[in-house]
Amino acid sequence: MRSVINLIENIILGLVFFVVLTPLSVIYRFVGQDPLQMKSNKKQKSYWIVRGNDDPVVKDFKSQFVSKRAK
Repeated sequence: MRSVINLIENIILGLVFFVVLTPLSVIYRFVGQDPLQMKSNKKQKSYWIVRGNDDPVVKDFKSQFVSKRAK
């Protein structure tokens, strides 16, 4: 019984990959999208992304599962 479940899982995952993810990647390449920013750029000195001053503070880590309204 367990081997049948594993077989069905593999078939479903394969279908999801080939029916959803493969066409999506082809569309992204055709349109020129690079959502993960993986294209290399020889003119750039660094790939470091400068972030704003929205750095989290210690109190945010201590109460990370409390909603903003409850604070």
